[in-house]
Amino acid sequence: MEVDSTKSSAPLFSEELAQSIEAMGFLKNQAQRAAFYNQGADTETAMNWLVMHLDDPDINDPLPTQSTSSDEPMIDQAVVETITAMGFSKNQAERASFNNKGASADVAMNWLFMHLEDFDINDPLPPPTTASQGGQGGDAPSVDNEVVEMIVSAGFTKNQAERASFNNKGANAEVAMNWLFMHLDDPDINDPLPPPTASKGGQDNKDYDDGEPIYNLFAFVNHIGTSTKSGHYVCHIRKEGKWIKFNDDKVHISQHPPRDCAYMYIFERQQ
Repeated sequence: MEVDSTKSSAPLFSEELAQSIEAMGFLKNQAQRAAFYNQGADTETAMNWLVMHLDDPDINDPLPTQSTSSDEPMIDQAVVETITAMGFSKNQAERASFNNKGASADVAMNWLFMHLEDFDINDPLPPPTTASQGGQGGDAPSVDNEVVEMIVSAGFTKNQAERASFNNKGANAEVAMNWLFMHLDDPDINDPLPPPTASKGGQDNKDYDDGEPIYNLFAFVNHIGTSTKSGHYVCHIRKEGKWIKFNDDKVHISQHPPRDCAYMYIFERQQ
């Protein structure tokens, strides 16, 4: 990775989000990648992303360090050069790298193939925003206008698009769109976003704090078969720190529970 003259630091992601995912039974590197690629999103969104990317070749690798340059979007110049050498434009290559921060050229290339029809794929990357510096007035919720415009152009309402962006802060339009599909039945999905609250050092919400939303993986179900219409289901339940396998009338301790290929995950919130 090419690093400019500014100092290098660890990739930016929510430690709290990564810890929540790790507590569910996933590897630390997997949890950090999920948090990194879903910056600003909630645990559910990051978890959905991770489940869909468990087969990525680098999903178990630690995140590479990123440049802390503040005047350019964070991109991997080595990845950009690899993609442009294959015949793609510089703008396309930079967008592929930017939307797959920390990923290899193969992952960025796969992303690019799936987004060649994006209306802005040939545009240069916009300069980084300085949002979150003082709240910038504090009179409107923080949303990514570019993401909102892309979702609206796909046929959704402005309110729906703004809620998708607001609930997936820092994520790209694809992640926000996936979230929207899963929340179209929410009772407030068509309502405008409420104005932000003027928090006073966290005192306003202190009386309503019920603890950090950290969940532990309690059980999971594996499907064995060629399709969901046929086959066999096996359940693993965690009890007293051990995984117990339930296979019809056969019950025993599982030494290597197959958590990465489960059909259904069941979590319980930490008390």
